[in-house]
Amino acid sequence: MPNLVHSFDAANICLMIDYLIKNSKNINIFCVHDCFSSTANSIEIINNTVRYAFLMIYSDNKFLENLHNHFIHCISSNYSIDEKNIVISPEDEELLIPLPPIVDDLNLRDKIQKAVYFIH
Repeated sequence: MPNLVHSFDAANICLMIDYLIKNSKNINIFCVHDCFSSTANSIEIINNTVRYAFLMIYSDNKFLENLHNHFIHCISSNYSIDEKNIVISPEDEELLIPLPPIVDDLNLRDKIQKAVYFIH
């Protein structure tokens, strides 16, 4: 699981850097996982660009839906899943698989753009 989260962080950084380069934003930036550092006059640009990259990953495509379907496929290759999305383990334990969030219903874009603090 940590590799998956680090991959998301890396994708966010790549999209952010790509956006900055394409929009001629020549700023100093230092990144470690999901932490960013720069000079004081660049912090607002970084703040907005991190949010933009996050939205590119999680709301502008079917990423969450595809990831959820991939997980269901992996789980179903080893366990039984009934029509209510309940996994039945070999030990007869039941685990409900939650549905993925519906980004449109969460109004994610608006919430992220208006958030005082933003952590992904």
